[in-house]
Amino acid sequence: MRSIVVGAAVLAGIGLAASCKSYGEQGESGGAADAAADGATGSTDASSTDVDSPNGGPCDGGATFCDDFEMDPLGARWSRVATASSGQVALQSPGHSGGRALRASTTGAQGAEASLIQTFAGPARSIVCTTWMKVENLSSTLSPVMDIHILPPGYSDYVVALYLSTTTTRFFRLSSVEGTTQNDLAALQTGTWLEVRLDARLSPPPASATLFLDGTQVAQLPLADAVANAVMPSLELGIGVSPAGAQATIWYDDVSCDLTK
Repeated sequence: MRSIVVGAAVLAGIGLAASCKSYGEQGESGGAADAAADGATGSTDASSTDVDSPNGGPCDGGATFCDDFEMDPLGARWSRVATASSGQVALQSPGHSGGRALRASTTGAQGAEASLIQTFAGPARSIVCTTWMKVENLSSTLSPVMDIHILPPGYSDYVVALYLSTTTTRFFRLSSVEGTTQNDLAALQTGTWLEVRLDARLSPPPASATLFLDGTQVAQLPLADAVANAVMPSLELGIGVSPAGAQATIWYDDVSCDLTK
């Protein structure tokens, strides 16, 4: 299966692009549709629904996956809600295009996490995920804020990820076999909604991952040819686990992903 895991400071990061269909066609569903609309804790499975967007957002289209956070309880469209330690996720106002958006926050405790994760059936030739993102606050410690996990055979993990801090925007390729490749970018101003798109082209070769900010390509990294055989691509949206314990608060809205098989 595949999954999607999605002020006045400066930041660093990676982006993803996406859209929407019902989970019966594309992902696993669980039983956390009763997660409160204003917050969630712990790690829960969530069922999916296919509800039209009331505001002309991404869920009015025909994407593989989408969530504009307007109609459903928190995490209802996602495979899993993952929070740990000081991590919190909640639906709050105002959003980018409607009344609500996802707010993810951690307070700096080691091992903290505040994410939504979506898994898809693979393999896929490309994964393009997009979200609108706004940074409320960050620390000097890099925080993972958007990841695509590709998982080709022979790899314990293969991740394309966006990291932010008050000084750096970092676009990572993290491979359990090849190690780490990264592009460091100029820090971004916080407090403003920014469109972030991550485009992972897996086959035909050469495979690559490209980061777009507000429609402009800002970074590209090569990927191993083995990613063409990815068995469980996934998206993680939110603040992932930082070994050093990062403090951050990030808003997300109008998330969509398209997969090409």
